[in-house]
Amino acid sequence: MMIKPFILREISSINNNIRDAVKNLNDRNLPTAAVKQQFVMTSVNNLALMLSDVMKQMEANMNMPSSKSGSSSCNKPGGKGKKMSMKSMRGMQEQINKQMQGLKKEMESMKNGQQKPGSSGQKGMSEQLAKLAAQQEALRNEMSKYADQLNEEGTKDGGSMSDMMKKMEETQKDLVNKKIVQETLNRQQEILTKMLESEKAEMKRGEEEKRQSTEAKNPPISNPFSNFKYNSIKTAATDLLKTVQPSYNYYYKNKINSYFLKFE
Repeated sequence: MMIKPFILREISSINNNIRDAVKNLNDRNLPTAAVKQQFVMTSVNNLALMLSDVMKQMEANMNMPSSKSGSSSCNKPGGKGKKMSMKSMRGMQEQINKQMQGLKKEMESMKNGQQKPGSSGQKGMSEQLAKLAAQQEALRNEMSKYADQLNEEGTKDGGSMSDMMKKMEETQKDLVNKKIVQETLNRQQEILTKMLESEKAEMKRGEEEKRQSTEAKNPPISNPFSNFKYNSIKTAATDLLKTVQPSYNYYYKNKINSYFLKFE
């Protein structure tokens, strides 16, 4: 039951992308078909990694001593697990942006008839664009998981995650259509800027959690013995007043008793 949602989601993605790939192959739209096939491979790899982790975890649990079986705990296999950090995702996005800048220059050279010897050509260009589109899709999926876990933790991002994912989807369409223009690169830079802001917010949340965990420390007493001595003298004086009471009338005795109750 724990891995069912993950498996169903990936299988649905596989089926949809295979159907789209076949349709585009029939329509002779090879670049789009290649992108869809790459999406299929991404989902298949996700399933393979998840099932491999599940198998390793099951084997580890089987080899665990029986005395610890009652108290042992395990992570949910196939679940969301620990989300990828924003710093890691930003690094992946930087790599994608660098490759896109290189491909843009190469596309301009091919358009102007200044293609360098040994360059990839039209077929190689299509393959590289399809690969980049698949990488951007995989990163967008990680961003979606990250946003879901932030929502579960009750952390609000102000809509920055949805905006980044929307821009990533627009970039995927550009790559599928073999379109890398300055507007595309500007959009990629905007994604990086928002990622950097989210990364700073992530670091700030970590610092706040760390600071909250150390707030309960008691301040040290500079001279605890003097404090204990003062308390003992005060207690002795109070006991003496309570034991050696003069013969007051009822009214004053009540006043004295109420004083000691407040004092204690």
